[in-house]
Amino acid sequence: MRNFSFFVLAGLRKPWRFVGITLLLLTFPAIAEDVVDKNVTQYTLENGLTVILAPSATAQSVALVTQYGVGSANEAPGRSGFAHLFEHLMFEGTKAVPDFDKTISGAGGENNAFTQEDATTYYMSGPAEALPLFLRLDADRMANLANAVTQEDLDNQRAVVLNEMRQNVLDMPAGAAREQTAAAAYPEDHPYAHSPIGSIADLGAARLTDVVAFHRVHYVPSNAFVAITGRFDPAMARQLISQTFGLVPNSAEPDPAGAMEVKPTAQRLDFVDAVATPTISLRWPGARGFSKETVTNDMLAVALSVGKGSLDDRLIVQQGIAASVSAYWEDRQLGGLFTIQISAAQGVSAEALEAGVKKTLSDMQAEGIGEETLKIVRTEIETGYASVPSSPLGYGFALVESASNGDARTWRRAVDMSRSVSSADVTSAFRVFALDAALVSIITPGPRNNNYPPVIARSSGVSSAEPVASRAEVAIPEIAMLDASELVLPPTGMRKLASGARLITYKIDDPAKVGIAMMIKGGDVDAPVGLSNLGMSINSRGAGDLPLAEMDAQYRENGISLYGNSGRHYSQIFASAPVPKLEALSAQLAEIALRPRFDAKEWSALLDKTVTDLESARKSPAYLAAIELRKSVYPADAPEIREPDPATLKALKSDDAKALFVARVRPDETTFHVASNLPADVVAAALNKAFAGWSAKGAAGPFQDGTRPVVKETRAEIEVKGATQTAILAALPAPGEGTPEAAAFDLAVHILGGGADSRLNKVLREEKGWAYGISASASGDKDRNNSLLRVSTTVQADHTSDSIAEIRRIIAELATKPISDQELQSARRTSKAEFLNAFDSAPGTAMFAGSMLAAGYRLEDIQKLVADIDAVTLEDINRQAQIIAKSPIALSIAGDKALMK
Repeated sequence: MRNFSFFVLAGLRKPWRFVGITLLLLTFPAIAEDVVDKNVTQYTLENGLTVILAPSATAQSVALVTQYGVGSANEAPGRSGFAHLFEHLMFEGTKAVPDFDKTISGAGGENNAFTQEDATTYYMSGPAEALPLFLRLDADRMANLANAVTQEDLDNQRAVVLNEMRQNVLDMPAGAAREQTAAAAYPEDHPYAHSPIGSIADLGAARLTDVVAFHRVHYVPSNAFVAITGRFDPAMARQLISQTFGLVPNSAEPDPAGAMEVKPTAQRLDFVDAVATPTISLRWPGARGFSKETVTNDMLAVALSVGKGSLDDRLIVQQGIAASVSAYWEDRQLGGLFTIQISAAQGVSAEALEAGVKKTLSDMQAEGIGEETLKIVRTEIETGYASVPSSPLGYGFALVESASNGDARTWRRAVDMSRSVSSADVTSAFRVFALDAALVSIITPGPRNNNYPPVIARSSGVSSAEPVASRAEVAIPEIAMLDASELVLPPTGMRKLASGARLITYKIDDPAKVGIAMMIKGGDVDAPVGLSNLGMSINSRGAGDLPLAEMDAQYRENGISLYGNSGRHYSQIFASAPVPKLEALSAQLAEIALRPRFDAKEWSALLDKTVTDLESARKSPAYLAAIELRKSVYPADAPEIREPDPATLKALKSDDAKALFVARVRPDETTFHVASNLPADVVAAALNKAFAGWSAKGAAGPFQDGTRPVVKETRAEIEVKGATQTAILAALPAPGEGTPEAAAFDLAVHILGGGADSRLNKVLREEKGWAYGISASASGDKDRNNSLLRVSTTVQADHTSDSIAEIRRIIAELATKPISDQELQSARRTSKAEFLNAFDSAPGTAMFAGSMLAAGYRLEDIQKLVADIDAVTLEDINRQAQIIAKSPIALSIAGDKALMK
C-alpha cells in the first residue's frame, strides 16, 4: 500500500520518550472512583509478572506492550548504553525463533521498542488473530534470549547503534549539544548523568558475557509489565498468558537505581554547530516520581504556551526575536527535568536572544500564571487523556507506565489532581525555577560539529564482572493463530451542504472526539513556490478578529486541535474536538476558512520560521540528496523540482497568500470528511450553520496534473563537509497507482525494503551493520501516472561504495533469487494489516479518508485494494520483481567526499 500511512511512532529501534503531559503515575492511598478505569484489569502471575488487560469493542487490531524496569539509570559504571544496546539485541531471535522480525511480519504484525532513563518498552501490533503468536514470541525472548545471543549478534548490533549515534548525534545539528546538556542537568554521580544511547568507550568494551548477564539480571518476570489492548477476548488472553509468560520461572527482582535529590545549580555550556540560528535552552532538575508537584510542573509547561502573553506570543510575534519556542516537563522516577528551549529569529544574535528570553521569563515570573490560563490547561489535559483509549498502542503505553508505579487502572489520575492545582501553585512552581539557578546552554551557528561530546566519548567508569547463574531453556509452546477477521469499514454517508460543498460522514464509535478533514483542491504545484503551504499554515496565524494568541487560547479552551498544510495537489485543514464541541469546532473552522487573517506581525513570524526551517533542512545530507534526486527524474521546468530558497521565501507577500487562500477555499472544490459517533444530520446541520452564506468567487483553478517522472541511469554527488554518514537515495520507475500490476509491484517493493525483515535491511543493517535502517517504498497518485520507487538510507561514510554495490546487487538479485511463497504471504498480511489502525479513532479516520482522497481514492476503494492484494499470485509478484531488477536506477549521494570510500 502507498502513501496512506500517517501514524508514525518511532523508527527502527529508536529511543523514544514521552514529552509534555507525561503518563508516569504512582499509587496513592485513596483512589478516587472517577479516576479508576473500570475497563482495565490488572493482576500478577505467580512468577511476579504484572499483566494488564484493556479490551476494546471497536478496535480492529491488537497491541501487546511489554515494559521492563531497566533503563539507562540502571546501568553500572562502565556499562552505559547497555539498556539501549540490549533493546536492539532483543530482536535477534532465540533458538526456538531464530528470525524474530520475519516471524512477526509473517503474521502481518509490526514491532519496535524504545529506551528511556527508567525503562525499556517493547511493543507489537497487528491483526487480532496474531495475539497468540505475539505472546509466545515475547515470552520466549524474555526466557531464552540470553541463551541464544552470539558474538556476531553483539558485534552487528553494536555497529547499528554506532550508526544511530552518527545519524542522531554527529550529523544532527545540535545533537552533540543536546546529549551533553541533558546529562549536565544532573551531578556526575547521578544515574541520569550519562546518555541513554551510551558511550563509545563502554560500548566498545562490552563483552558477550556482560550482555548475557545484563539480560539475566533485568529481563525477569518480576521486573516486567505486560499490557494487551485493542481487539481480544479477556478470558482467552488470560489463558494465553498462562500458556506463555506463565511458564517463565521467577527470578529475583533487580535492585532499583539509587534515589538522589537534585537541586538546580547554575551552569553554562556554550557550543558551536551547524544550526541555522542561535538556540538557547534553560533546564532545571525537579521533583521525583509523580505527585501534585510534578503535575503542577506539567501544567506550568502547558501554561507558558497558552494565549496572549505566552512565551510564544511575546518572543515570536510581539518581540520578533524567536522562530520557535517550547517548554516541557519530563517526569522521571529519580528527578524530573523542566526545559525551555528557544531558537532565534533570522538576524538575532545569541546575546540578544539570551537577554530577551531572560527578561521575558523574569517578567512572566513576576506576573504569575492566572486562573483563566489554568482553566484552559485543565481542559487540555482532560481532552488529551480522554483520547488515549482510542489508540491501542497509546493506551498500552499509558497502562504499563501507570502499572510500573502501582495501578494501571489509575492511569488518568493526573486529570483528577490537576483540578486541585491553583494558579498560586503554578506561579510558585514557576518561581522555583530561578533564572540564576538554571543550566543555560547556548548553541551558535558555525561549522558542523562532528565530534562526540564528552558524555558519549568517555567511559562512565570502571566495570566489574557480574556473575549470574545460567538459565535453563524454557520451551514456550507454539499456539495456533485465532480465526482471522475481516476489515470492517465504517458506514458512510454522502450529501451536499447548502453551500454546495461535499460532505462525507463516517460513523465511528469514538466517544471522545469528532474528526474533520477539509480537503480543498489545489496544492503546491498550482501556486508560486512556497506560497501554497504558507497560505495554508492556519495554525501560525489568527482568524477573523482574533490574533493568533487569542485564537489559540480559544481552541485550547474548547479542546480543539486545528491545523492546515498543502500537498502537491490538495490543500487540507485537519480539525478535531470533543464530541459535544462539534458546533464550536465547525464555527472555528468556518472562521479560519471564510475570514482568513494575515496580520503583518504573524506573517513576518511565519516567514521567519519557514526560512529558519529551510536553512536547517539544508544541513541534512538526506534532504540535499532528495532535492538532487528529484532533479534527475523530472524535467527542468517541472513544478515538482521547484525548491524555495531563503530569498524567495522572504519576498513572498501576505496579500498574495491571502488572495490565493480566498480563491482556493471555495465550496465547489471542497470535500468535508467527518468521522464521529453522531448522526449525519447533526454533522450536516453544524456545518451548514457555521458556513452559512459561503459561495465561490471567480473561476476555479487552474490546476496542474503534475509531471510524469522519467528514470534514467544517473548518479549525482553532493558535498556535505563534516558529515560522518552518507545519504544514499535511489529512484526506480514504478507502474501507475491503481493499475492492474500495482498491487504485485507494491508487494515486491515491500519484500525488497518495506520492513525490518526486508532483503535490504537484512544485509545493510543486520548482516553488515553499515546502516541504522534502509527503506524502499512506492508512491504516487491514482490516475496521475507519477509513481516512483524510492530507496533511501544513510550509511557509514567509509562504506559508501560498498553500500551502493550491495543495494544494486540486492535489487538485481530479484531476477535470480525469486520471491518465495513465504515472502509473498508475509508481505500480503503486512500490507493488509496497515489498514487496521486507520479506524481506531474519529480524527484518525477523517485524516485517513482525506489522505485517500488526495491520492485519488475513496474510502470504499479499500475493499478493492485488499482484494487486489489477495489476488496477487507468486507468478504476478515475480514478474514485477523481474521488472524492478532490470530497471534503471537514478542515484543521489550526499556526504563528505573526503570521508567516502
